[in-house]
Amino acid sequence: MALAAVSAVVVLQTQTAAAEPYPYGFPDGTRTVAGASGPGGAPVLAAEATYRSKISPGQKLHYRVELDGTSGAYVSAVALPGLDDRVVYGDGLEVRLESADGGRCGFDTARFGSADYPRPLVASVERLVEQGSTRCQDAGTYTVVVERAEGGKAASRAPWDLELDFVAEPALKGAAPGATPPASVPGAGSLPEGTAKEQQGGTSFHDAAVIGPGVWRGRIEPGRTLFYKVPVDWGQQLAAGAELGGSGGNGAVPAALRLGLHNPARAEVTADQPALSGSSTRAVLDGVPTVAYENRHASAPKVKGMRFPGAYYLQVTLSPELAEKYGDGPLDVTLRVGVDGAAADGPAYAGDPGIFQVEGGTGQSGGTGQATSRNGGMQAVAAVGIGLGTALVLWMAVWAVVGRRRGEA
Repeated sequence: MALAAVSAVVVLQTQTAAAEPYPYGFPDGTRTVAGASGPGGAPVLAAEATYRSKISPGQKLHYRVELDGTSGAYVSAVALPGLDDRVVYGDGLEVRLESADGGRCGFDTARFGSADYPRPLVASVERLVEQGSTRCQDAGTYTVVVERAEGGKAASRAPWDLELDFVAEPALKGAAPGATPPASVPGAGSLPEGTAKEQQGGTSFHDAAVIGPGVWRGRIEPGRTLFYKVPVDWGQQLAAGAELGGSGGNGAVPAALRLGLHNPARAEVTADQPALSGSSTRAVLDGVPTVAYENRHASAPKVKGMRFPGAYYLQVTLSPELAEKYGDGPLDVTLRVGVDGAAADGPAYAGDPGIFQVEGGTGQSGGTGQATSRNGGMQAVAAVGIGLGTALVLWMAVWAVVGRRRGEA
């Protein structure tokens, strides 16, 4: 009986630990949906909304999106293994976008590496409307297929949380620029020096901390991820590096620090994942291209991903193995961010660019834009506030004079 009780406690503790979800900040209003086993009965994902779902090993889930015949479309899936789940080489996600007749419009895969660990893993598919193309150009209902790829048998069998997002990119007002991407600027760009400013990152794409060029420092526990976002406009080049130092321990840790870059539509552009062999390590995003519309026609993900202005996300993750050799307390991570070049005029969108713009930027994005409406609203509020404040001051002055005269009388 005693042995059975102890075994039950051990099993319960193991289940509790394995069930702990990854600490990821879903936004308020996130809708929970269950993917269907086939196209029939698949739930519809609305644009500009966030959805939460679950996927088990080997499972293939179907969702639907309604696309028009003029806008680009991007659907991203973020896999969130449990904090204590074991992931092995080959585990990951495959995402496909299919037309009503079963034609493949887009495909992406994201998998864990050999020395990897649980972290937010992103796969993103697209549908572009291009002149002269006949594939997946019509308006109608399209199917998003999300499949959980399986690696070795040692991987955890627990279901993963999923975040699903669908955004549309408006068509251009005029003719699209040429199909040849501009020449990339070689090198890592310029990383700034100086004293770091404290800025704690967020837990997800939604609560990512906004930062600009400079040196920033946050604190992160082993096994956790921080999110930052950097506004980058047309004609600008992003450079970024992350440093882990002052850990106070010793021993080599493979893939100790991971720095990933994602574009506004969540697609991963590039990443660096160095090992830690001493007291510090540094990840650098090397040779990120300048933001240009023509980049979408490139084949290299690093070039293709830098295709529109907006918030680019830096995803910083520490290996949970650091806790064994360096302690499980939070460690300092320093981010060095550079944005080279002035914002340039880009092609104008025919509608509201939504996330594909830098608010307050000088680049041409077209449409009414969130920045314009928000700034206009703030100006109106400021004007009303100033008017009310002035009236209140005058009213108090009049009553002060009246009171003084009454006192004299």
